[in-house]
Amino acid sequence: MQRSWLLIGILILAVADSGLAQKWNTGEILRPFFMEESESFIYQSHEDDHGGFYVTWTHEAAPHHFSLASQHVSNNGAALWDQTGAPVAADLSSANDWDSFPDGQGGLIITWVEGGRTHVKRLGPDGKNVWPDPSTITNSTSTCSNATGVADVRGGAYLVWAERRYPDRSVLMAQHVDPEGKLGWTSEAQRVSQRPSDQRLPRAVFDGQGGVIVAWNDFRENASQLQVQRLDSQGTRLWGGQGVVVTAPTGIGQDAPILAPLGGGSAVVAWVAQQSGVSRLFLQSVDAAGHFHFAPQGLNITYGSWDQWNPVLLGDGHGSIWSGWEDYRNHFHWQVFAGNLDQNAHIVWPGGEVALGAVTSDQAHLAIVDDGRKGVFAVWLDNRAGGSGLYAQEVDAQGQLLLGERGRAIAEGMTHPSTPKIVNVAPGKAAIFWADRQKKGRWALYWSSLSGPNTTPPLSRSPKNKAETDSSSGAGAGEGSGPVSSY
Repeated sequence: MQRSWLLIGILILAVADSGLAQKWNTGEILRPFFMEESESFIYQSHEDDHGGFYVTWTHEAAPHHFSLASQHVSNNGAALWDQTGAPVAADLSSANDWDSFPDGQGGLIITWVEGGRTHVKRLGPDGKNVWPDPSTITNSTSTCSNATGVADVRGGAYLVWAERRYPDRSVLMAQHVDPEGKLGWTSEAQRVSQRPSDQRLPRAVFDGQGGVIVAWNDFRENASQLQVQRLDSQGTRLWGGQGVVVTAPTGIGQDAPILAPLGGGSAVVAWVAQQSGVSRLFLQSVDAAGHFHFAPQGLNITYGSWDQWNPVLLGDGHGSIWSGWEDYRNHFHWQVFAGNLDQNAHIVWPGGEVALGAVTSDQAHLAIVDDGRKGVFAVWLDNRAGGSGLYAQEVDAQGQLLLGERGRAIAEGMTHPSTPKIVNVAPGKAAIFWADRQKKGRWALYWSSLSGPNTTPPLSRSPKNKAETDSSSGAGAGEGSGPVSSY
């Protein structure tokens, strides 16, 4: 039986306990493609520009010692590298101290901290190193942390990290690596901001004009600020020596900044702050010259006087902004909403904001991605069926819900799921990822494919034998795909 709307991603190699398996809403068993015995499990996923995707994950080789590996899955769902993935790093400084992103040429770039130093590796579609070793990108002896980066769209990358150059504070450093893996700036890298402050948790996006925009949390004398800076391809700081203050204090939570590119040298930043006794979502757009496009206090894009939380952002590269958030307007349940603004902060969708799943339930951990046809895909966690479930929605350019007003069920029966991830693999098609801590110290990672209306199912291939068909976890005949890893 064909299910054009949803396919299981990977056949598991190591058999999972059937008592821990998740189920579709049809009652069919959904088995994970990857099991990790670890207290902490971190992963990232990215498209490969050819209809497939990359997954990178941590593996706890020994207590509190984490390695890093990646896998490439093709547009027909086949794992292209070794069963255990391509090894990236042997001993991370922490399970969180790394980042990965597509290189814009069909490959993958990973940056991480190991032994207190920042490293980088570029893998081609075949899993081989594109850049030569050694992988360190600075000769500084100061301890590094918070490694992140973004591709420069030519096969190179901008890398940003925090460096403990002073006893009581860290400063942000940046480096440009060209398509051949050569360092473009000084061997000690470039300071992002000359402000004498403690600079943490950077995020970076490509500026659309050959440079990079960086946002970070900035602390000085017990006061916090959310700041941004733009560097050109030569490492010149374009928004002053210290960068631009977006808001002070940094907002509720003080997690890493929420930043999205808008193209033309501009970007948008989101944060949550208290206003009139409730938590409100604010946006600020910064143009190529470092000037605010919205009011100095930011733009409150939500309606009414209720709490909003956990914003997500997406820019279309041409000034338009998609945003999503969790909303407590009915005072009974948190629910997920999305909206679309043009570069002048005008509402694009005729109906304004949209509820992504109009049901009576608690919804959380929203993720969004461009759907490749001027709309967005969204995925979130939802307890409408009495336990933790995963649901998806597609919203078109007019703000219409394409997967029904309730959204589409992806999986149900999860135990302790983490925030899902979603990547666009083709117009109207996406790959969805989620991890579930099924019991203490045991994680299961899943992925599935999602096709919107008027698209054909992606990531399909014919099974090799009946056993493979029977173990395809609810996928119909001809809809299974190969393993990511067999750890």
